[in-house]
Amino acid sequence: PGAVVLIWKDGNIIYEKAFGNYTYDPKSQKVNSHTIYDLASLTKVIATTTATMICYDRNLFSLDDKIVRYISEFGANGKENITIKNLLLHNSGLPAWKKFYGKNLKYEDIINEIFASELEYNTGETTVYSDLGIITLAKILEKVTGKSLDVFCNDEIFAPLKMNSTFFNPNDSIKKLCTPTETDNYWRMKTLQGEVHDETAAMLNGVAGHAGLFSTA
Repeated sequence: PGAVVLIWKDGNIIYEKAFGNYTYDPKSQKVNSHTIYDLASLTKVIATTTATMICYDRNLFSLDDKIVRYISEFGANGKENITIKNLLLHNSGLPAWKKFYGKNLKYEDIINEIFASELEYNTGETTVYSDLGIITLAKILEKVTGKSLDVFCNDEIFAPLKMNSTFFNPNDSIKKLCTPTETDNYWRMKTLQGEVHDETAAMLNGVAGHAGLFSTA
Protein backbone atom coordinates (compact mmCIF):
# COMPACT_ATOMS: atom_id res chain seq x y z
CA PRO A 1 0.00 0.00 0.00
CA GLY A 2 3.00 2.34 0.14
CA ALA A 3 6.62 2.76 -0.95
CA VAL A 4 9.61 5.08 -0.80
CA VAL A 5 11.66 5.70 -3.94
CA LEU A 6 15.19 7.03 -3.53
CA ILE A 7 17.83 7.55 -6.20
CA TRP A 8 21.40 8.39 -5.18
CA LYS A 9 24.07 9.39 -7.69
CA ASP A 10 27.60 10.71 -7.26
CA GLY A 11 27.17 11.29 -3.55
CA ASN A 12 23.85 13.10 -3.76
CA ILE A 13 20.19 12.18 -3.42
CA ILE A 14 18.73 13.24 -6.77
CA TYR A 15 15.21 11.94 -6.16
CA GLU A 16 13.34 10.90 -3.03
CA LYS A 17 9.60 10.58 -2.70
CA ALA A 18 7.19 8.63 -0.53
CA PHE A 19 3.90 7.24 -1.81
CA GLY A 20 0.85 5.71 -0.19
CA ASN A 21 -0.01 4.55 3.30
CA TYR A 22 1.10 2.14 6.00
CA THR A 23 -1.92 -0.13 5.46
CA TYR A 24 -4.71 -0.53 2.93
CA ASP A 25 -6.97 1.60 5.12
CA PRO A 26 -6.98 4.99 3.32
CA LYS A 27 -7.08 6.70 6.73
CA SER A 28 -3.90 4.99 7.88
CA GLN A 29 -0.60 6.81 8.40
CA LYS A 30 1.05 8.16 5.27
CA VAL A 31 4.48 6.86 4.28
CA ASN A 32 7.34 9.41 4.46
CA SER A 33 11.11 9.45 4.02
CA HIS A 34 11.61 8.36 7.63
CA THR A 35 9.40 5.29 7.28
CA ILE A 36 11.21 2.08 8.22
CA TYR A 37 10.78 -1.12 6.24
CA ASP A 38 11.54 -4.77 6.94
CA LEU A 39 14.30 -5.37 4.39
CA ALA A 40 13.78 -9.14 4.39
CA SER A 41 16.33 -10.89 2.13
CA LEU A 42 18.23 -7.65 1.47
CA THR A 43 19.76 -8.56 4.85
CA LYS A 44 21.83 -11.12 2.91
CA VAL A 45 23.42 -8.36 0.83
CA ILE A 46 23.56 -5.32 3.11
CA ALA A 47 24.59 -7.12 6.31
CA THR A 48 25.90 -10.64 5.77
CA THR A 49 27.73 -10.29 2.45
CA THR A 50 29.29 -6.96 3.46
CA ALA A 51 30.39 -8.44 6.80
CA THR A 52 31.86 -11.40 4.90
CA MET A 53 33.87 -9.03 2.70
CA ILE A 54 35.22 -7.22 5.76
CA CYS A 55 36.26 -10.50 7.41
CA TYR A 56 37.88 -11.67 4.17
CA ASP A 57 39.82 -8.39 3.94
CA ARG A 58 41.06 -8.93 7.50
CA ASN A 59 42.26 -12.45 6.63
CA LEU A 60 39.89 -14.02 9.14
CA PHE A 61 39.17 -16.75 6.59
CA SER A 62 39.64 -17.77 2.96
CA LEU A 63 36.69 -18.27 0.64
CA ASP A 64 37.99 -21.78 -0.02
CA ASP A 65 37.96 -22.69 3.67
CA LYS A 66 35.66 -25.59 4.47
CA ILE A 67 32.77 -24.89 6.82
CA VAL A 68 33.86 -27.75 9.09
CA ARG A 69 37.00 -25.79 9.93
CA TYR A 70 34.76 -23.42 11.92
CA ILE A 71 31.69 -25.58 12.61
CA SER A 72 32.72 -29.22 12.94
CA GLU A 73 29.17 -30.54 13.33
CA PHE A 74 28.24 -29.09 9.93
CA GLY A 75 30.12 -31.97 8.27
CA ALA A 76 27.28 -34.44 8.96
CA ASN A 77 25.52 -36.11 6.02
CA GLY A 78 28.24 -35.54 3.42
CA LYS A 79 28.77 -31.82 3.91
CA GLU A 80 32.44 -31.96 4.94
CA ASN A 81 33.74 -30.40 1.71
CA ILE A 82 31.37 -27.42 1.43
CA THR A 83 33.24 -24.11 1.45
CA ILE A 84 32.43 -20.53 2.34
CA LYS A 85 32.41 -19.80 -1.40
CA ASN A 86 29.70 -22.44 -1.90
CA LEU A 87 27.51 -20.68 0.66
CA LEU A 88 28.00 -17.33 -1.09
CA LEU A 89 27.24 -18.86 -4.50
CA HIS A 90 24.16 -20.72 -3.21
CA ASN A 91 25.48 -23.95 -4.73
CA SER A 92 26.27 -25.85 -1.53
CA GLY A 93 23.53 -28.43 -1.96
CA LEU A 94 21.61 -27.22 1.10
CA PRO A 95 17.81 -26.95 0.90
CA ALA A 96 16.34 -23.51 0.20
CA TRP A 97 14.60 -23.45 3.60
CA LYS A 98 12.92 -25.57 6.23
CA LYS A 99 9.71 -24.97 8.12
CA PHE A 100 10.70 -24.43 11.75
CA TYR A 101 7.77 -22.32 12.94
CA GLY A 102 4.82 -23.99 14.59
CA LYS A 103 7.14 -26.43 16.31
CA ASN A 104 8.36 -26.13 19.88
CA LEU A 105 11.94 -25.38 18.87
CA LYS A 106 14.52 -23.26 20.67
CA TYR A 107 17.30 -21.23 19.03
CA GLU A 108 19.90 -24.00 19.36
CA ASP A 109 17.45 -26.62 18.05
CA ILE A 110 17.08 -24.68 14.80
CA ILE A 111 20.82 -24.10 14.36
CA ASN A 112 21.57 -27.75 15.07
CA GLU A 113 18.92 -28.89 12.60
CA ILE A 114 20.42 -26.63 9.90
CA PHE A 115 23.92 -27.98 10.57
CA ALA A 116 22.58 -31.55 10.37
CA SER A 117 20.72 -30.95 7.09
CA GLU A 118 21.02 -33.46 4.28
CA LEU A 119 22.03 -32.23 0.83
CA GLU A 120 19.38 -31.95 -1.85
CA TYR A 121 21.91 -32.03 -4.72
CA ASN A 122 25.66 -32.48 -5.16
CA THR A 123 27.72 -29.47 -4.07
CA GLY A 124 28.54 -27.20 -7.02
CA GLU A 125 26.15 -29.00 -9.36
CA THR A 126 23.45 -26.32 -9.54
CA THR A 127 22.28 -23.13 -7.84
CA VAL A 128 19.47 -23.09 -5.28
CA TYR A 129 18.93 -19.86 -3.35
CA SER A 130 19.24 -21.00 0.25
CA ASP A 131 18.36 -19.27 3.49
CA LEU A 132 20.03 -22.13 5.36
CA GLY A 133 23.38 -21.50 3.70
CA ILE A 134 23.38 -17.83 4.63
CA ILE A 135 22.28 -18.57 8.20
CA THR A 136 25.31 -20.89 8.39
CA LEU A 137 27.58 -18.21 6.92
CA ALA A 138 26.46 -15.76 9.61
CA LYS A 139 27.37 -18.29 12.32
CA ILE A 140 30.89 -18.45 10.86
CA LEU A 141 31.09 -14.65 10.94
CA GLU A 142 30.08 -14.65 14.60
CA LYS A 143 32.71 -17.30 15.37
CA VAL A 144 35.64 -15.51 13.71
CA THR A 145 34.71 -12.01 14.95
CA GLY A 146 33.61 -12.92 18.47
CA LYS A 147 30.55 -10.69 18.02
CA SER A 148 26.91 -11.35 17.22
CA LEU A 149 25.96 -10.44 13.65
CA ASP A 150 23.91 -7.40 14.67
CA VAL A 151 26.70 -5.97 16.85
CA PHE A 152 29.40 -6.59 14.25
CA CYS A 153 27.33 -5.00 11.46
CA ASN A 154 26.53 -1.98 13.58
CA ASP A 155 30.15 -1.50 14.67
CA GLU A 156 31.79 -2.12 11.30
CA ILE A 157 29.19 -1.13 8.67
CA PHE A 158 26.25 0.93 9.88
CA ALA A 159 27.92 3.25 12.40
CA PRO A 160 30.95 4.10 10.17
CA LEU A 161 28.63 4.83 7.23
CA LYS A 162 26.24 6.83 9.47
CA MET A 163 23.44 4.39 8.59
CA ASN A 164 21.66 5.44 11.76
CA SER A 165 18.30 4.08 10.66
CA THR A 166 19.52 0.58 9.76
CA PHE A 167 19.36 -2.12 12.43
CA PHE A 168 18.02 -5.46 13.59
CA ASN A 169 15.17 -5.66 16.12
CA PRO A 170 13.61 -2.16 16.23
CA ASN A 171 12.94 -1.16 19.83
CA ASP A 172 9.43 -0.39 21.04
CA SER A 173 9.80 3.36 20.51
CA ILE A 174 10.70 2.82 16.84
CA LYS A 175 8.16 0.15 15.94
CA LYS A 176 5.45 2.69 15.18
CA LEU A 177 7.69 4.10 12.42
CA CYS A 178 7.83 0.68 10.73
CA THR A 179 5.32 -0.31 8.08
CA PRO A 180 3.31 -3.43 8.87
CA THR A 181 4.33 -6.37 6.67
CA GLU A 182 1.33 -8.66 7.00
CA THR A 183 -1.49 -9.83 9.19
CA ASP A 184 -0.15 -13.22 10.28
CA ASN A 185 -3.19 -15.47 10.64
CA TYR A 186 -1.30 -18.79 10.67
CA TRP A 187 1.36 -18.57 13.41
CA ARG A 188 1.70 -15.33 15.37
CA MET A 189 -1.95 -14.37 14.93
CA LYS A 190 -1.39 -10.62 14.77
CA THR A 191 -0.38 -7.81 12.44
CA LEU A 192 3.41 -7.69 12.25
CA GLN A 193 4.83 -4.21 12.71
CA GLY A 194 8.45 -3.64 13.66
CA GLU A 195 8.86 -7.40 14.09
CA VAL A 196 10.67 -9.44 11.45
CA HIS A 197 8.30 -11.06 8.98
CA ASP A 198 10.53 -14.05 8.19
CA GLU A 199 9.49 -16.86 10.52
CA THR A 200 12.93 -18.46 10.89
CA ALA A 201 14.58 -15.11 11.61
CA ALA A 202 11.89 -14.44 14.23
CA MET A 203 12.68 -17.76 15.90
CA LEU A 204 16.38 -16.81 15.84
CA ASN A 205 15.60 -13.76 18.00
CA GLY A 206 15.35 -11.37 15.04
CA VAL A 207 19.04 -11.61 14.08
CA ALA A 208 19.95 -13.97 11.24
CA GLY A 209 22.12 -13.91 8.16
CA HIS A 210 19.23 -14.23 5.73
CA ALA A 211 16.65 -11.79 7.17
CA GLY A 212 16.00 -9.43 10.06
CA LEU A 213 17.35 -6.07 8.96
CA PHE A 214 15.16 -2.94 9.06
CA SER A 215 15.91 0.43 7.46
CA THR A 216 14.63 3.58 5.84
CA ALA A 217 15.31 3.98 2.12
